[in-house]
Amino acid sequence: MRGRWLKVLMVVLVLVPVGLTAYLANNLYHRKGVPEALENLTRQLFRSKEDERKAEARAVELERKADELQTAYDALVADLRAHAPDHVAVTGDIVNIALDAELEPARQWIASLGSPHDVSVVPGNHDAYVPGALHRATESWGGYMCGDDGDIVCFPFVRRRGEVALIGVSSAIPTRPFMATGKVGRAQCERLGAALDQLGAEGLFRVVMIHHPPAGLRAGHKRLIDEERVREVLA
Repeated sequence: MRGRWLKVLMVVLVLVPVGLTAYLANNLYHRKGVPEALENLTRQLFRSKEDERKAEARAVELERKADELQTAYDALVADLRAHAPDHVAVTGDIVNIALDAELEPARQWIASLGSPHDVSVVPGNHDAYVPGALHRATESWGGYMCGDDGDIVCFPFVRRRGEVALIGVSSAIPTRPFMATGKVGRAQCERLGAALDQLGAEGLFRVVMIHHPPAGLRAGHKRLIDEERVREVLA
């Protein structure tokens, strides 16, 4: 008899906690929004898989477009070389977001256009997108950004080619994300004015290379901040 009651007690000790746990779980399940949470989690997991599939498709599409851009670039360079230009001027945005990994491919891209003597480069806002990027870019591409008077990058630089003078101006500055503004600065404007006067006195045809246009309409986030000052110098 005692053994029987002992078995009953053991069953009760097992079933009561299990039953209580089940009751509490069921109560919490319905009172605390667990069904909704699980449903939301399921939808989120489904979206994640869907997003993963979309990302894979997007990667394939970007790879295809990259191949198309490379083909277009090759055709452009081939056409450029076919015309045998005396000089090539590149006015910036050679890289995208100024990562270190972009610099060497960009240097090779510039080199494919010609030697530093035959190619002049000024930076755009993408080449200086983050602090320190412009310094790294000038170290990598410096030979294309120097004047005839030395191998140190200093803006504006002047290159004389026959009766033409190219003046390289930098409007590239670091900006906040999604901004593309530029600025020449007072000191560079003063040097630009002096260079233009001297070259004009020499009777040279003056070509100013600058990434941000100092005239015309454009969106505010792409404007040249000190465009009025630059226009006054150029006038």
